[in-house]
Amino acid sequence: MKLKAAFKFEIRDFLTTVFSVYGVMMLINIIAIVVQLASKNNFKTNMTLNGAEIILIVTVFIIAAGDFRENFQMLMQNGVSRKTIFISKAGTGLMFALILSIADRLFIFLSRIISDLAGVTKSTESVWIQIYPEFADKHNAVWSFIAFAAVGAAVYICSYMLGTVLSGLIYRLGKGGRTALAIALPVTAFVLVPLLLEIFWETAFVRWLIHTLVTILGLGKGIPYPAAATFTVLSCILGAASWLIIRRAVPKD
Repeated sequence: MKLKAAFKFEIRDFLTTVFSVYGVMMLINIIAIVVQLASKNNFKTNMTLNGAEIILIVTVFIIAAGDFRENFQMLMQNGVSRKTIFISKAGTGLMFALILSIADRLFIFLSRIISDLAGVTKSTESVWIQIYPEFADKHNAVWSFIAFAAVGAAVYICSYMLGTVLSGLIYRLGKGGRTALAIALPVTAFVLVPLLLEIFWETAFVRWLIHTLVTILGLGKGIPYPAAATFTVLSCILGAASWLIIRRAVPKD
């Protein structure tokens, strides 16, 4: 019973937020169609609206990163065990990863139907088709749907677990630690890493690193399966890390 209650608590805001994002993106699509119709062909270029998956990946990360403190403390105060909290979080992430990976495909399909019915030239394309165009060309629509849904689900659960780990670390750190982390993350991502890449770009290590990334993401052969496997493994590692954080976390005032 407590597990069921924990699941409900975890997903209470998730559904509203995620499907509000879908609603906003669909509204943007409709506005774009209206603008093109109202222009009376003054704009000759084709309209392309892409990136739905990227927006949802970021949304999932933000949701996971933002709800740890409130959810953890509320569940602990109601006698829910740390194991149950972890299972509910992992289960919530997995459930929504599967739902969103299918919802993405349906959203793109519906957007195309609306465009066709309105008689406008506008394309809404999947990010995964843009990354793996040869795969989409070589396989039928059903198999492409399954493959891209699989890689999408793997990325979504990875994003969710990464947000959970980050928010758990922030929760456990003191004020000084949170300040240090808030400084270290952007400095590392936007200053240190680009600087190191520029300095060591021609080295064997960087060439090996790029080759490895291309291989594990399937970019060299243009297939999404390695990416799905890679993000699944990363999700498992992040899941284990989140369990360690939840197991040692204590309620705070």
